[in-house]
Order: sequence, then structure tokens, then C-alpha cells
Amino acid sequence: MKYFKYIFLLFFTALLTSCMEINSENPKEIFELWTGHQQPKEITLVNGKYWQSAHWTKEYEIYAEIKSTETWWNDFKINNQLSDFKSLFNNEIQEKFYKNKNEEIIKQPNWFNPEKSSEIFIKGSSEFFWNSKTKTLFVHAIQL
Repeated sequence: MKYFKYIFLLFFTALLTSCMEINSENPKEIFELWTGHQQPKEITLVNGKYWQSAHWTKEYEIYAEIKSTETWWNDFKINNQLSDFKSLFNNEIQEKFYKNKNEEIIKQPNWFNPEKSSEIFIKGSSEFFWNSKTKTLFVHAIQL
């Protein structure tokens, strides 16, 4: 019975600490939270905003502005199977991204402003805006 109290306390502490919501605007931390990997040398996370639910299902939303190399972007596209999801920056897309969406958890940051000349890849609820001239990727990914 003596150990039961300690086991219960340990279980309860572990349960509480594993159920904490995560919010971050630290670019280095955001990339790791989002991908589960350290930020590669080929990229710089210029801006970022990240939210993760307290659920074990890893529900999250991220806004990111990434400067990268063409090689990194091409690898990212292949690894995330984005080639089949290319779209045009039409009025529907413009309206979707410049007005608040009801399903968003975190508000779209002011710095999140992809160029209209960007290539757009939409996969599920996630959008990737690649500008080949500036080598800038804007990411809005949401997994609920």
C-alpha cells in the first residue's frame, strides 16, 4: 500500500506533464517541434509561430517563413509528396489566406505574406508557397 501512493503520484505527474499545450515563436524550436528533426544548415527559419495541443495525437498548427536552397526545397517537395498538389494563386486562394479562417487555432501573423508569384502546393489542410526568385517558402500547416 505504501508503494501504491508513490506509483499513483508518479503516474499523475507524468500524465500532467505530457498534457501541456505548446506555443512558440522561437524559430529554431519551431522547426524541431514541427518536423521532429533539427533545422538543417541549408535553411533559415526567418519567422515562425507554432501551437500544439495537449492531446497525445499531436494536433498542431504552424506558420513559418523559411529561406532555403533550391536543393532543400526540391528534397522537401519529394519527401512530402507535394508535386501532385500544385495550384495557382487564384482569387479563391487569395481570399482563403487573407481572411481569417474559422478552423484556425492561431491567428495568421502579419509577416505571413506570400508573394502572388509563388508556386502553391496544397496538401490536405496544409499550404506551401514557394518563391523561386527569393528562395523563400511560406508554410501554413495544420493537423487537427
